[in-house]
Amino acid sequence: KVFTWLRTAEKLDSKNYDLYIVKGDAYIFLLNDGSKAITNYNMAQYYNPQSPLAKLRVGQLWLRARNYKDALNYYYDVVKMDSTFAPAYRELGFLLAKSGRNDEAKKNLETFVRLSGGNITARIQLVNTLLDLEDYKDAITQVIMIQKKDSSNNDLNRALGYSYFELGQYDKSLYYIKKFISKAKPDKIRSTDYVYYGRSLVKNKADSLAVDILLKGYAMDTSKPELLSEAAMSYNRMKKFDKAMELYQQKIKLKEAVAGDYYNLGKDYYNLQQWGKVDTTLAIMNSMQPDFIPGYTWRARALVNLDPDTKLGSAKPVYENLIAKAMPDSAKYGKDLVEAYSYLAYYYLVQFNQTKSNDDGQKSLDFCNKVLAIDPNNDKAKDIIKVLGPKVKHQ
Repeated sequence: KVFTWLRTAEKLDSKNYDLYIVKGDAYIFLLNDGSKAITNYNMAQYYNPQSPLAKLRVGQLWLRARNYKDALNYYYDVVKMDSTFAPAYRELGFLLAKSGRNDEAKKNLETFVRLSGGNITARIQLVNTLLDLEDYKDAITQVIMIQKKDSSNNDLNRALGYSYFELGQYDKSLYYIKKFISKAKPDKIRSTDYVYYGRSLVKNKADSLAVDILLKGYAMDTSKPELLSEAAMSYNRMKKFDKAMELYQQKIKLKEAVAGDYYNLGKDYYNLQQWGKVDTTLAIMNSMQPDFIPGYTWRARALVNLDPDTKLGSAKPVYENLIAKAMPDSAKYGKDLVEAYSYLAYYYLVQFNQTKSNDDGQKSLDFCNKVLAIDPNNDKAKDIIKVLGPKVKHQ
């Protein structure tokens, strides 16, 4: 029907500038035929050389073809042709933003708003680009200006929710994103909306509410497995370790788990006193992130619980690994080293009591001295030295 009416128009006036603009638009937007579209835009330019619109349309065609350099040149030509033609500055702003030229993008979009008389539609387009540019402070300023004239656009509440979150104003973020979701039709809500809503709830210490919201966000977009981890952490803060465990297990089955997931799952197993699973889970974590000291600490503690009499020395190799990894930064990992040295001191004490080996006794004393070098008031180390010292022959 569009082309039927255009043919009729062409019979009436074949030199009409607007005819070729609309015809070009029809070819590109209805038939995705860039070749015929550009032919018509060039015809429009021919019949009205002073009008910037046809040249702008050609620039937009280059943009659709991802030929950003030619698109940019056409937009600059439009501005030279008519420095008051607002749409050119809008297109320049969008394209410069894509190119990472943020300051120039913002400047052109502000010009677009000014030349558009500051109308609401223009300001909303500016807000969207400011969000893309991560200029959240100015985005908020623009939204507040719009809402003073017209507060009916619910998408502006979304923009405020996102922006306040990124600026660390989590109470305001929660207020606006909750307001947006309460007013939005279900088909207008995105996964990202639930993500910001859930994270705002977390920041406002409302983990019990955050879990369901974060999982809603994941259900809408399963390409965001990190939301399973975030929901699991909310469960952990509520001490619902079994629920957190299920989410980490789900992520592992999806083959999306990262080292941090194995670490937190290991701690969940620890809190559930499933010592063997702590060991196997944190062994995986150790292999994925071998320099992360707490992974060894919690694994060793689980092995201590599996060997409460320290007769088997199950935790010994893990504590020895911990010491090797932690020694280069002993100031940072002082507490972990004290724990490891204390275990080894007691382990060799147990061995000495069984074997009466002077070597075992000396090792126990050496580890006690290492404990005291970090923690001079450690009573357990002092007690071992007091009891064991007289029994060991010092060389």
